[in-house]
Amino acid sequence: NILAVQGMNQSSGSSDFIIDAELIAEVQDTSAGIQFGYLEVPTPGKPNDTVQNPPPDDIVFSQTSNMFTENFELSLSSPTPETIIRYTTNRSIPNNDSANPSTEYTDPILINKSTQIRARAFRAGALDGAVKTETFLKMSQNVPAFSSDLPIIVISTLGTGSPPSTGSTTRQTAYMFFFEPDSVTGRTILTQSPELTTRAGIRRRGSSSGGWPKYSLSIETWRDGDEEDRNIKPLGMAREADWILNARYEWDLALMRNPFVYEISRQIGRYAPRTKFVEVFSDTSGNTVTDNDYFGVYSLIERIEMDPNRVNIEHLMPWENSEPEITGGYIFKNDRPDPGEPTMNVRGMGQLTYVDPGGLQLSSQQRSWITRHLNELDTALNNEPTGMNRSTGLHFSDYIDVDSWIDHHWLNIMVMNIDWGRHSAFFYKDRAGKIVCGPVWDFDRALGIDHRHINSSNGRYDSPDAG
Repeated sequence: NILAVQGMNQSSGSSDFIIDAELIAEVQDTSAGIQFGYLEVPTPGKPNDTVQNPPPDDIVFSQTSNMFTENFELSLSSPTPETIIRYTTNRSIPNNDSANPSTEYTDPILINKSTQIRARAFRAGALDGAVKTETFLKMSQNVPAFSSDLPIIVISTLGTGSPPSTGSTTRQTAYMFFFEPDSVTGRTILTQSPELTTRAGIRRRGSSSGGWPKYSLSIETWRDGDEEDRNIKPLGMAREADWILNARYEWDLALMRNPFVYEISRQIGRYAPRTKFVEVFSDTSGNTVTDNDYFGVYSLIERIEMDPNRVNIEHLMPWENSEPEITGGYIFKNDRPDPGEPTMNVRGMGQLTYVDPGGLQLSSQQRSWITRHLNELDTALNNEPTGMNRSTGLHFSDYIDVDSWIDHHWLNIMVMNIDWGRHSAFFYKDRAGKIVCGPVWDFDRALGIDHRHINSSNGRYDSPDAG
């Protein structure tokens, strides 16, 4: 099986293929047929461009990413004959440019400090090999002896500093190690082999919580060679590339409220993000990982987005601008927008934020369609007592999944979530489907931890002495 991107000329019917070597490398349990050559650039409807030989096989590292205390030598090799291996230690992609090529590998590399090696094989007349990245973090002080009965995540920005603020539209490049408890001892230690390692892009998340010393992180896991998503299955969770490491510096210091309500939601048949408690080390110095890099207990949480393992609705493509395709899917929320994200104003609901697809990914026709659809719902809801939109002839129950709205209402009222209705309220709409309320999100100020609470009879915020 060969993965390819096909270019087709509709008038001639001819097609070319360009192989994505990195994508092939990510697919497991597949076999490749005979490969005679690769087309570097697709030329649909025209004679084939220069045919190049397949890229060299992946580089073999004598050690894979790990945490270490004793210095060691790292060897690189290529199974493909007549290749040159070039590597970098400054996080850049290795190149074979004649003017300024990356360092050529000739002898073992001494690893005596925290180091990331990015390597690539080159061969005359062939496409460049895939970028292979391995990271080695040196530990000092009490870190090698640290143990936990929870999984441990170690994050390093490799000397590029702290992750950017919540207002940033960019992410800091980082590398992540996931360690799981030993099946025999039940303890996790950092001198064992990590279960998973990956490149990632990180930034701080949260609005009022974004400036806390113990900050939360928005995480995208990336492929070795670029900043494209790499789907991972960390700590037994479902495969995806977007995650949140949630911390508390105020309010729910036990980190129990979100997992508790999410579990109730799943038990009544409504999807809610899965979570896992972990301990976190975060190294921003790029030197050694020390006791000062311990950040404490976090909750690893699935980010709400379209995915068969998360919100399982139809993916809306930018060119799908007519019905029925334009009717879904959409995920949106009543909450503060992400940096640079457009919003929509809906009567009765205020300013809503596009989640997936993001507002910059949607076409103008799609943004207009979902905004108009929600305004039609508002018209129906406000036409008492019939609940009908006279212009469309539809009842409000033709627009919304009423049962989901009831379930979502009671999940928030039950735990006295004072943020409900003004922040962190998600909604989604599948193609040709109704608007669903949920998934549930953000309960750190619920269950009586805030001095305010919700009066279940009128939905308003009351102070403790309001009666």
